[in-house]
Amino acid sequence: MSMVCISTTVGVLYKASQAASGGFKYSTTSAICMAEMVKLALSCSFHAMDKSHGVAFPGSIKIAFASAKEQLSSHAVLHIYILGFLYAINNQLSFYIYMLVDPGTVFLFKSASTMIVAAVQCTFAGKTFTGDQWKAMMLQACGMVTVQYDPCKGAGVYTPFAYLCLCLSTSITAISAARNELIRLAVNLAPLVV
Repeated sequence: MSMVCISTTVGVLYKASQAASGGFKYSTTSAICMAEMVKLALSCSFHAMDKSHGVAFPGSIKIAFASAKEQLSSHAVLHIYILGFLYAINNQLSFYIYMLVDPGTVFLFKSASTMIVAAVQCTFAGKTFTGDQWKAMMLQACGMVTVQYDPCKGAGVYTPFAYLCLCLSTSITAISAARNELIRLAVNLAPLVV
């Protein structure tokens, strides 16, 4: 529930912060960079203050770096960098998409795009789904088409390019989720959230 509230708030804030021309009055890259730095600072402080290491604050940082170096190969680190790169591209694409369509369409599309995520997970992660799950995903996709069809124009509410961007963003999200799962299984770690 909290993720839905956060996602909805972010979407509304993106739309509210747009200029009248459709662009943004601030650098979207710097906004993402600041948000990621806050996340990094929070992560590092939570890890440093964690008492489970049995060591006080200054020594816990040294133990954390030693533990990461011991557990992660250079191959795993490369995969994590690729995952971070995909997230960075998707963040920039998200700002562009908000200039093309309204936040409601973005969230509706992402909720109805489970079929894209499922196809990517089947292809790259070897995940299987039941027939009923595929039927439910098809029903969601049909609902999305119904909501986005304008019978007066005989076409979609937005341009085909806008829908292509939405599909690309969803595909990047799906590929990132599949890579995250593969990395986690290969390295035997908790899910990576970049």
